[in-house]
Formats: sequence, structure tokens, C-alpha cells
Amino acid sequence: MALALAQADIVINKKERVRVVDGKVVKQMVSVQNPNQERIVDAVTMHFQEAVGAHINYFELEKAAIAELELLFDRHHLDDVKKLTRQQRRIRNAAVRQVIDNYVLDSVKEPKIEISYDELIELTGIKSARNFAVNINNIRNVVGKSSRKVRTDEVDLETMEIISTHYREIVDIDEVDIVLEPEMAQHYPHIEDFLDAKTMPDGKAFRNKKKYVKKLVFSFSKKVIPYVIAQGKEYVSLFPETRRAFNLQMTYNLDVYITSIQSAQHIPSLTDFTPEELQNKLGFDYADFSDFMRKQFEPAVKDFNAHDRRRLSYLIKREGGPWEETSRRSTIPISKIRLRITGFEKTNRTGVEPLHYYIALQLIVSDDAGLFSTKSVKQVIEEIEPHLNSSLAELTALGNKTISEWLMEAKFELEQESKVLELLKVSDVSDIIYDEETMHIISTSIDLEDIDLPSDSYRFLTEQLGLEVMQAKKSKKRSVGRTFPHNDEAFVLSVLSTAKKSGFSNPMELYFSAWNYYTSKGAKNKDWIKAMDNFMLKHDKKRNAEAELDLVLRYKDKGSGREMIEKGRWLPLEESIDTENSLIALKDARVASLLANGDLKQIGSI
Repeated sequence: MALALAQADIVINKKERVRVVDGKVVKQMVSVQNPNQERIVDAVTMHFQEAVGAHINYFELEKAAIAELELLFDRHHLDDVKKLTRQQRRIRNAAVRQVIDNYVLDSVKEPKIEISYDELIELTGIKSARNFAVNINNIRNVVGKSSRKVRTDEVDLETMEIISTHYREIVDIDEVDIVLEPEMAQHYPHIEDFLDAKTMPDGKAFRNKKKYVKKLVFSFSKKVIPYVIAQGKEYVSLFPETRRAFNLQMTYNLDVYITSIQSAQHIPSLTDFTPEELQNKLGFDYADFSDFMRKQFEPAVKDFNAHDRRRLSYLIKREGGPWEETSRRSTIPISKIRLRITGFEKTNRTGVEPLHYYIALQLIVSDDAGLFSTKSVKQVIEEIEPHLNSSLAELTALGNKTISEWLMEAKFELEQESKVLELLKVSDVSDIIYDEETMHIISTSIDLEDIDLPSDSYRFLTEQLGLEVMQAKKSKKRSVGRTFPHNDEAFVLSVLSTAKKSGFSNPMELYFSAWNYYTSKGAKNKDWIKAMDNFMLKHDKKRNAEAELDLVLRYKDKGSGREMIEKGRWLPLEESIDTENSLIALKDARVASLLANGDLKQIGSI
């Protein structure tokens, strides 16, 4: 579902500002909305979302939309999400969004919200809060000043083809009505008269004008309501109390996007961008990408990290090179940039009893009766806590288990979670992280589709990757000056995966080249991951090498259980070994396991 939630490309509405500098007229394009106005729109939008959220459940609408489109998806082969191409996913997501939009428009008759002046000031924390007239004008000036437009696909639901792509406003406030107390409104029918007035109707001087403002009424444009609802608090959580501290307009744009993808970072299309794609995503079009990074992106990342509880970082890939964390200046152009968000995983678990969190999460995930699936984890915890504290735990049922069984299972899984966290902390695995909110490991490069529980995660790390806490700790201690770690399965897998991502057609040939090179020299190194990154840079000519390799493979035959030894040729394009008896396909994880255990070797070399 996360792919459908991610913000599409946007454009930022701008206006021309004319200034005179040193006697010369200078024209500059600037955002139509300033940070104070952004804070006001945030507060009003959140207030509106909470009000509408009381009778609209976006996730239920999504289920209904998918059910309505089920036959069409089946007819156009869009039913199996796992097998769809990127373009097919785009069409499917656009179709679902289109149907949801119609549901929302039918449900919301009067898109407006009322809020008191003091409440708005408290929610926004706008810097000029002491200046009443300035605040009122800022509030009124948000009309028609949506700061961003989002790219939207329109789909022909019969043919399942995109018929147009256009940009629409994200938030557009049509009208702001400043409602005065009846007596004051009678004397000052126009708000401008009230703001300009020095004395009250009885001739006394005004001392506190804001107390005569009864309420503020904001009316939204009907056309943007579906998007406003979609960005609701339970859908993509934006935090005005944090956002109001941002100093840069760019930070607002960045916050919206990373919030929409933070739980879906295992999908590369949401995190990895070319320079042009990243600018499109955030609404910019600098001709020189380094200017965009220096003037917009880097300051916004710094601003975000200074005020948000989460942490935003990024990796860059220069042409012909590996991913790297540094943004050092270089003449080699950046070809890709990868966003990374951390610190968000613990949000829903903060202050929550771990056993109760696990049970609530499992009730939501396995909910077939529709009792919990539409609720947040915290809502489910509040609902089930009286049962969890029952004095008859062995007799009280919850779902398909007793409370006693749930607590026993939760205790076991939390023990497994602790082991997973310890494994990842002391190992060299770089492309797997543990998501504490969903309670399982996720990865940017390894298929972890069947990993749902902490115990699944621990089993994968120990059985598939061969990680072990004590081994990993010893490895850390011996890491200074160790020889080429060819028996370290996690290292081998990391090398193969990185080489493949870096565009090498034959990662195994590159790995054997490095193994031979470093082994023959007896070289030692404390950071072999970095050494391999450098090796790849120096062996760029091997990037497109498709040379076949002579290999020997030792394995146990599944049928007879006997140990088999096969000699054959490695076919890089097919990723398989062609032997006299069969064609044996091998994925990276399997290759890493075989290499590390000495069951796969290059003939006549190692």
C-alpha cells in the first residue's frame, strides 16, 4: 500500500519579485507562500482532517475502491501487485485514487472548518503572534496561495490507460471569514475597518482586539478535498508542532515526501533518484544540480534534522562509482541520490508496553473479521488492555487464542527481537535494517516477502545469512588487519549485491578477481567493504564483462541426500552454472552461502 501513498512529483507556485539593487532592477522568482502562511495552512488542514476523519476512514475507502475495480484489474492483468511493472503499478494506483476521490467528494458537502483565533495562534506558533493586524492579514492572505501542485494521472477505467497527466493544487483555501462578536460586527461590517480602528464604538481605546474575534472560518476548494483527506493524520502523519519550527520553505516540501515514504524504504523507486527526478519530486528545476544541492537540498536537510525527531540522510552515487555517504566536492557528476529516514520506527511504540504492542499488531495483521484492521495499534491496545489484565488469562479469549497464549507468544517474539537487534548491531550487514514499528527486518536489495515476525527475522539472519552474535563480536575484534574475509557470508553477499547495483554485469567474476588479487598479495585490511568499493572503482573495465567462468560446485542432492560435485561454466547473463547434467540457477544469497562455506570455487585458481 505504501507505494500508492507516496507523494507524486510537484511544482511550486511562484511569483516574480522585482527589487532594485545598486541602481539596477533585479527580477527574482519566489514562492507565493511564506513559512508563516505555511504554518497557518498546516494548522487549518490538520483541524479539517480531524473533523472529517470522524466520519471518513480512508483505508476503508481504499478497500472499497479496490473491490470495485477488482474485475477490471483482473481483465487487464493488474490484479497481482507483486508481478506488476512500474508503469502497471502507476496505472493501478491512479485508478484506485480516482475511485477514492469520487467517494470523498460525495461524502464532504461543506468543505469548511471553524477555529478560534487563540487556537490557531497556539497551533501555528507564528512568529508575529503579538501583532494582531499582521497576523490577521497573514491569515487572510492564504486564500488562493497553495504553495504546491501535485502531478496526477487520469485513467480511463474501462481501458486502464492513462489518458492525461496534469498538476493539481495540494491545498487551496477559497475563502477566509473573520467572524467578529455581534456588537463589534454591527459597527465594523468590513474587517479592514475593524483593523484600522483606533477606538471602540464607545470611544474608548482598543486594548485587545483579538478578544472580539468570535471565530475564523476557512473554506477549502472542493477540487482539493480528496487530497486533503488523503493527507489525513492517520494516513500520512504531518506534525504541525514540528513543522512550525522549520525555517525554510523547501523543508516543508521535503517533510511531506519523506513522511509519505518512510515506512516503504525497501522500495528503491521511492528512495533512489536521478538529479532530475529528485528535483521534480520536490518542485525545482535547477540547470546545475550542484546549485540545487547547495542552495536548496542541503540547507533543507540541515533545517529538518535540527527540528524533527527523525533523521534524514542521503547517499550519493557518482558516475562509475559506488554509493557513498559523503557529499564531498568533486568534478565527477552525481548520477543518483538515495534518501534514508531513521528515527521514525519507534513512534508508535513510545511509552507502550512491548507485550501489548506485539499482541495488538498481530490482531491487526491477522484480522479477518474486520474488527481491528481499520484501527491504529494504540487504539487496539486501549481496546484490549482490560482483557490483557484479566485475572483469568487462561480462560479469556482474544481472537483465536487465550490471553495466556498471547502473552507467552509475545514474550518469545520480543526475546527474538532482542536477538535480531543484537545481530544487526555487531554484524557487517549493511542492506538490512529492523523496522521496530512493523517488527520485522526490511531490505533494499533482498527479497524478504515472507518475513513477518521477529522470529522469522532471526531465523533468516542465522540460517540464511549465517550470522552469529559471538562470531560477529570476534570478527569485530579481529577486524584490524584481517585478511580477505572470503568465509564471511554477509561480506560476500554485500559485495555481490553492491557490484550488481553498481552496474557490473558479472559480480561473481569481479569477486573472484578481488579474491585472487588480495589473497596473492596476502593483503590485510580493517575495512574490506571500503576496500571493495575502491576495487570496483579501479576495475571499471570489468563493469560490462560477461566472461564465463569455470566453477566447481559441491552440494547435497535433495532427492538422494548424497553429496554431489558438479563442474561447469558460469553463465553471467543467466546467472546459472551449465554442467553436463543440468543448468543450476543461483541467486546472490545462495552464491554467498556457497562461497563462504567453500562449496563454490573457481577451477584452476583459488
